[in-house]
Parts: sequence; structure tokens; C-alpha cells
Amino acid sequence: MTAWESVSAEAREVHRQSIVIDTATFFLKGYGNIVEEGGVTAVSLTTPWPWDSFETGVKRTEEYYALARTDPRLLLVERAEDIRRAKAEEKVGMILWSQGLNLIGDHVPHLETLFRLGYRVLQLTYSERNYLGDGCDEDTDVGLSKLGRQVVKELNRLRILVDVSHSGPRTALEAAELSEQPIVVSHANPRSLYEHKRNVSDELIRTVAAKGGVVGACPYAPLNWDGDPNHKPTIDNFVTAIDYMVQMVGIDHVGLGTDSEATEGAYPAEVIAELGRRYPDLGSAFRNAFGRGAKMEGFRGMRDLPLLTEKLLQRGYKAEDVSKVLGGNWLRVFEAVWPS
Repeated sequence: MTAWESVSAEAREVHRQSIVIDTATFFLKGYGNIVEEGGVTAVSLTTPWPWDSFETGVKRTEEYYALARTDPRLLLVERAEDIRRAKAEEKVGMILWSQGLNLIGDHVPHLETLFRLGYRVLQLTYSERNYLGDGCDEDTDVGLSKLGRQVVKELNRLRILVDVSHSGPRTALEAAELSEQPIVVSHANPRSLYEHKRNVSDELIRTVAAKGGVVGACPYAPLNWDGDPNHKPTIDNFVTAIDYMVQMVGIDHVGLGTDSEATEGAYPAEVIAELGRRYPDLGSAFRNAFGRGAKMEGFRGMRDLPLLTEKLLQRGYKAEDVSKVLGGNWLRVFEAVWPS
């Protein structure tokens, strides 16, 4: 039984009426079971791999162009109105996104090229240090470099949304303070609830909200774990993270980024191996307790988003507020930042 079939009629109706946006996913191979069961309207797709060169990143971009041409249920998103179109036409919008900017090196003009290629969200770092600043897996926390400050300003000029997921605490906070436009954390939870390098501080959450941005709550199991080796995190831990941020900064500043694959079985083994080689400490305690690839109880990723709708309604959230978390807040930020 799918998540869609197992939830109440009320949850199905709220989910069906909502614009649902997942701002952290990857390896979409076409319209299939996961996106259909999740009822998503648009997804931000990790397009270059974090360690790609610029040339390789462009080639991966071309693969999504080809997918959009050949699959009538998919469309490339360049403006916020494209997401509304996807909803009206029962399609899934593809937002091109890079997790980290290693691919630009120190060449800032590449950013305008990426904009013209269709990129509308760019993440500054991916766990490790690059020319722009520290990632969350570094032992240091030196903040934005001079080049990093230049890049934030250039992204503002181009009207590309700045994403500080995976950044070191000081790098993320300085970028949020510097940006003249709303800034986002596409996929993370409050570090004060669940201690993990990938999660973010209350100070950053408040700063992002004050700029009009959104933090994408993330169901990736290690980011929802309280450290108890006898208890795997559940969907209730995830809902608690959402509720914590809503209580802190308000309903308008919380969204979703599942950090899960968009096509079943499409995650390349070589990527899994490279992530393990580069970042052996990220999530190691969780893996030791529950095994590699373990997911939270009651939630597998994007395909189970209707279960989240049900849980939020059960917690007393109004239908219009559930819709904000599912995607309405992301759409508001996209409309504020992206060119029309």
C-alpha cells in the first residue's frame, strides 16, 4: 500500500490541493512511482555532482534538458510561474540546483553561465572547504572568504537563490547576513534538537527567517536522531523538527527538502562510495548503530510526503498552514527572488 492510499480523505485532499515542492532530491530518471506517490509539483535536482568540474556539470545539465524533451510529464523550471503551470498541467517541474560551487572554482563569471543554463538555486559549499568558505565537515569555521562575499553579491545580482545547506556555521550565518535577498537552507533540521554537523543553529534559522527565507526540514534519518542507539528516529521526530522551527520563527519560514532519490534505484554506487571516502565521519555514529542506508521508521523519503500531511493535520495544523510547509513557502521565496 502506498502512502497515498494509507492516509485519510482529508489528508489526500489537502495534499492534492497543495503545491508540493521538494528542494533537495537527486537522480531523477523520469516521471515514476516516487514522484507520483509523493504528489510533488516541483523538485530541486542535484545536477552536477559535488566534486564535478564545470565541463562535467554542464554535461549533466544537458541530460536533464534531454529528459524534459522526452518525458511529457516533466518540465524545466526557470520562473516561479512554471511551478504553477506544472501544477495546472499535472506535471513535475525540475529546478536545476548545485550542491556546492566547487565546479566554478574561483571563476565568478561561471555563475552567469549557470543562470543562463537555467540554474535558479545554488548552494555555496558541500561539507568541505572550497574557495568560498568552510563546509560543515571542516574542523575550522572561518566563514566566508573575500571571494565568497563576492559570490553572494553576484548571486543576488543574478537573482539566483542562495542556499547555505552543508555550509559551516559561520559561513552560513555570514552569507545570510550579507545577502540583500531572501536566503534559504534547502535541507537541514535544528541542531539544538538533533546534534549533527549537517543541522543548523537557532541563530541561523532566525536570521534566514528575518531575511524572508525558508529552512527546508529534512527527513534524512541521521538529521532526526537523538543519539540513542536503541531507538531509530521516526516520522514523529521529523514532525517535531518542523514544529520546533514553526514555533520559533513562524509558519511562513519552514518548508521541505527530503534529501532522497527521485527515481528508485537510481543512486549510483560510485557516488555512494565517493561520499563515504570524502566524508567518513558524517553520520558514522548513526551507521554504527543502525547500518548503512538505514531510514527513519515510517518515512522513506519523497514518496511518503502524504504521510507528513496526515501527521501535521493530526498535530493540529490548519490545512492552509500545511500547504505552506508542503510548498507554499518555497513558492513565495521563488517569486520574491527569481526573475519573472
